[in-house]
Amino acid sequence: MAEKLKNVATGIVSGIAVGLIFIVFGGILCLTGIGALIGIPLMIAGTMSIFGGGAVMGLFIKNGKCPYCDSAIVWIPIQPGINCRACKKRIIFKDNVPTAIK
Repeated sequence: MAEKLKNVATGIVSGIAVGLIFIVFGGILCLTGIGALIGIPLMIAGTMSIFGGGAVMGLFIKNGKCPYCDSAIVWIPIQPGINCRACKKRIIFKDNVPTAIK
């Protein structure tokens, strides 16, 4: 349970950071006039990110160990596979379990 809360906290912090960046750049684009076509949707997306988008993404983050080198890995279940940062080998997921490619 503590791991899930850590993931949600990470999602909230990243959601706030991305949201603020989107709002600032959206505001700057709105100042250019025609940039409002892109700026307003950016500001809306930033607001949505601040108010819950990051927390929802944090719920889906999974943690585990690399089947090759036992280093810690983090993934989102919609990913078919990732490369381990430590050993650089490809890892696939079967039923949300990291699996070595044979």
